[in-house]
Amino acid sequence: MSNLPQPVIATVSSPARGIANEFLAACDMRFTSMNARISNFEVTLGLHPGAGGVAWMPLHIGRARALEFMLTGNDLDPETAEKYDYVNKVFNTPDEMHDYVDRLAERIALFPLAGISSIKRSVTDTIQPKLEQIALEGAE
Repeated sequence: MSNLPQPVIATVSSPARGIANEFLAACDMRFTSMNARISNFEVTLGLHPGAGGVAWMPLHIGRARALEFMLTGNDLDPETAEKYDYVNKVFNTPDEMHDYVDRLAERIALFPLAGISSIKRSVTDTIQPKLEQIALEGAE
């Protein structure tokens, strides 16, 4: 998803755990309502998250916070996820979140895809796990 030409915007209004959070980590922008809970619980089962979550999380929230998050299996509540810059913005209700994201997406869609794609590629190339890292996670 991070290599698609258009931005991928996620909205979360319920728990996103395991593979759901790994999907979120690969999205370009993440927005949640107060109902969201985010985690990678795999460590509690003696497993290694296998879809890029470990590779993405330090890039999003830093090494120490990623280790705390991944090694405990604890949930991130919406406020903490926003404080850690993992989500762009937290909303009181899903309706407020969807209204905001709809306006955001409509605004972005006004502009030529070539410019959007070029900006996204430059930003993503600056901070993105290598495909080899994600493949190693799957093997683990």
